[in-house]
Amino acid sequence: GLGGGAPFRIVVTSGNQLTLEFTASNALLQKTGISPNSPLQQKIAALKGTKVAVFSPGDTQSQLVNFITKKYGIDTASVDLVLTQNAANQLAAFQKGVVDVMLV
Repeated sequence: GLGGGAPFRIVVTSGNQLTLEFTASNALLQKTGISPNSPLQQKIAALKGTKVAVFSPGDTQSQLVNFITKKYGIDTASVDLVLTQNAANQLAAFQKGVVDVMLV
């Protein structure tokens, strides 16, 4: 058992992998011609000029976008980070077409 049924809290969880994935809207896929078989470089290049939903400035999502764009030579200023604060707002923005990409 857990020590006589006393309440407990999980204070921290950890992992050795980042589990975020870029999810592009159908409109962006049609506009750019990206498909599941497209080369990674082409998929990353499609981020240029998009609006990407992230929770807040400097969070893991925004850091991943900045890392990927820099790694693949895309001007980070060409990707507009839209702050959504939480997953519910992020999904709503994606569904309404306010953003082109979200990270899940």
